[in-house]
Amino acid sequence: MVANVPTRVKPSGTITITAGQTVVFSGTDNKQTRIAFVVTNLDASNVLNIQTSPQGRDWGTVFARGYFAVSFSGDFQITNLSAGSIQCQVAELYPDTGNLHDPYPVLGVPKLANAAPPGTPSAPGGNTGGGTTGGSGSGTGTGGNFIQAGGGTHLR
Repeated sequence: MVANVPTRVKPSGTITITAGQTVVFSGTDNKQTRIAFVVTNLDASNVLNIQTSPQGRDWGTVFARGYFAVSFSGDFQITNLSAGSIQCQVAELYPDTGNLHDPYPVLGVPKLANAAPPGTPSAPGGNTGGGTTGGSGSGTGTGGNFIQAGGGTHLR
């Protein structure tokens, strides 16, 4: 089984990059390393260049009315080489595993109800038996090492 890492989104909102301007994005936020990012180009005819930062070497292009999504943790910059302003949106994805038990969670990140604090040992015997929905089952579980959140099972 493969479990996706819980993530939080750091959205830029709509930003305007004027002709010749470069906007830099750091690979870290709040002491966490970025997992991935998505850049959406809202312009009807001009492209945006994704570049290394601070070197400014092109390594990606966001075509007009298109998007560019990639797993990348390093610093990058978006440059507008056209003659006019271009609007775009950037979504940066960061791990959210550090916020599950935070008494002051990041704004917009739901707190899991009844989650055990870190370091709490698993209960012996764990989840016993099976439910009646979708069939029946019996037996003993192996402990509380997984949590159910947002429609998926995540390793704790």
